[in-house]
Amino acid sequence: MNIESNKTSEIELLKLVSIIKERIFYIICITITITLASFIYLSNLSKNYSTSVIITSITINDEERLNQELPIDRFGIEFDSRNVLNDFLIFIQSENFQKKVLNEFDYSNLLDLQKDKNEYELQAKSLINSIDVSLLDSKNFLGDVYKISIKGQNPNLITSYINDLIEFTNNLLISQIEERIELSMEKRIDEVNYEIFVLNLKNDTLNLEDIKELERELQIAINLGSKNSNFKSINTNINPPNWFLLGEDAIKEKIKSIKNKINYPPKSEAIIELESEKDFLKQLKVNLDGFNAIETIKRANIPQSPYEPNIEKFMFFAFFASFLGSIFLFIFLDLFKQYERNQ
Repeated sequence: MNIESNKTSEIELLKLVSIIKERIFYIICITITITLASFIYLSNLSKNYSTSVIITSITINDEERLNQELPIDRFGIEFDSRNVLNDFLIFIQSENFQKKVLNEFDYSNLLDLQKDKNEYELQAKSLINSIDVSLLDSKNFLGDVYKISIKGQNPNLITSYINDLIEFTNNLLISQIEERIELSMEKRIDEVNYEIFVLNLKNDTLNLEDIKELERELQIAINLGSKNSNFKSINTNINPPNWFLLGEDAIKEKIKSIKNKINYPPKSEAIIELESEKDFLKQLKVNLDGFNAIETIKRANIPQSPYEPNIEKFMFFAFFASFLGSIFLFIFLDLFKQYERNQ
């Protein structure tokens, strides 16, 4: 029984092989036709490309170097790489900020400006909405590592745009730090000027009070005819008033000396220290050239092939599907003819 079953299976297998041999030319033609048709169809489809940038926070050494380069902590400003990275991610995901980048750079040769304004805005919005940020699992870096990817139909455009976006955001954050330091320096200079003014005003007030008192004693000395000083004639047990002790001429000299102090005030240690700080702040130049707000691990490269449609994958599928489909088609036709003959 098994022998007969095996013989029957062999006969049927030989029959299938025979059918394929007889129809091999048609099978090949159908396979090639469908494969070529698939290729033409896929070639006419819009191709979508993707590229990405990988970033992380700057290293601890760079952060310490930045804080040491400028007296940031002196103005209540501290460069925290994690906070800066968070600000960076917020910026690049902001639609308004991305529009600013689009306006800042010239993409006229990459965007289709021949179309109407609405179509151009649709292209720009599509570009903005294609930005995607994802957190990568990386143990090679101390900080968080992010992948910023972009998709689009123009590989040159998406690559230029995402690289410009990263660079523009980095420069903006650095310039913001510079502005904060400069504003803090200007504020501190104003505070120093005010402190110097207060100290001078305090000294002037004390000097004016002394002059007022001396002028009162001068008038007494004039009225009583005390012209010269009387240091030699006084009794050591007596504490005489200034008008008697100094006399008219000495009081006038003392008033003149105090007035000179008001016109040309001597600098106290406190004022000298404040002016030294002011000179230091005026000479301090804020220059963060060479510093980055974030570290770019990998810049975006122009993609050489689209991620969709995957032509190689679809062509492979189309070839084998058409090849096997044509074989089953001719087997089915052969069986159908046998069925008609039997009927």
